[in-house]
Amino acid sequence: MTPGEIVLKIDGLDWRGWESVEFERAIDRAATAFQLSVTEKWAGQKARRPILPGGEYELLLDGEKVAAGYIDAVAVDYDTASHTIRPQARDRVGDVVDCAAVVDGDHEWYGLTLTEIAARLCKPYGVAVRADVDVGAPIARFAIQPGEAAWDAIERAARFRAVLPTSDGLGTLVLTRAGRAGHIGGALMLGRHIKQASATFSNTERHSLVVVRGQQEATDDLDGLAQTQPEGRAHDRGIARWRPTVIIAEAAGDGASFSERAAWRVRVARGRGLSVTYTVPGWRDPDGALWQPNRIINIVDAYLDQDGERLICAVRLRHSLPGGTEAELTVAPVDAFDLLPGPEPEPEEPGYWGEVQ
Repeated sequence: MTPGEIVLKIDGLDWRGWESVEFERAIDRAATAFQLSVTEKWAGQKARRPILPGGEYELLLDGEKVAAGYIDAVAVDYDTASHTIRPQARDRVGDVVDCAAVVDGDHEWYGLTLTEIAARLCKPYGVAVRADVDVGAPIARFAIQPGEAAWDAIERAARFRAVLPTSDGLGTLVLTRAGRAGHIGGALMLGRHIKQASATFSNTERHSLVVVRGQQEATDDLDGLAQTQPEGRAHDRGIARWRPTVIIAEAAGDGASFSERAAWRVRVARGRGLSVTYTVPGWRDPDGALWQPNRIINIVDAYLDQDGERLICAVRLRHSLPGGTEAELTVAPVDAFDLLPGPEPEPEEPGYWGEVQ
């Protein structure tokens, strides 16, 4: 194995000699994506590399298979001196993103776990499903919405259980939570490991006061006001001026559940506004593994006020002939991807949602 080696296998054939690669994974994006580029001098040749959209591929970086799926698009350019080819592709979960959840058959399912729902939706596309967290109790009733894509249905079901669906790049959809992939040994330190850093710190989504209001089911222990106007409040102490927001809950709750949601909104908004992107040499982390998202690493960067554990949200592995190999890591506080269970729809009597023509 040569460090920085790139091998693209398409329909069983190996393609090498690529001049550049950009391979990206992120915990909040459904499918792994990449693009490659090669430029060759030529004179009078009519043939070009027979890479076409729809080809089945495997991508190997440093001798490790990192993605498998289908070629989405191929861009070709040429002039009198050279020709350039740039295939772009996603892993198999790309079809789950693009295509219908259900074409024919039942549109309502009863008593299935989140893993079982995801497996039913992914099976037609050759995508396996694995849960590395407890997905909780079965969902009493889950109905596919008209024209809904399979990925959108999976995301919606996952919100009921505060679970994050993502792809491993190799044909498996993983049901997980932030940081589940574990900790990386060592740290990224200013002046030692970091080639470049960039950040845009934002308070756009932050509010000094978050109020969540809704309705609560009536009981003999509640007075009229508590019954009709329950609410929860949380303050973001990092916002000094008056910036309140009011959120109307989609489902019934009580003061305790609404307070929890308000506090969650404060944490997530603060975390999303504190993301930083670091560029480091090479493709491998301090443990020797290829960089991957959803792992936690310690950051020591006094210039950007980063000191402590951060979640790797996205990874972009790059290679170019002038620059060699490098990794671009987007990190944020773990709170940025904290999840809160959403309300399930009320169960109904089993039946059919309607015939699909």
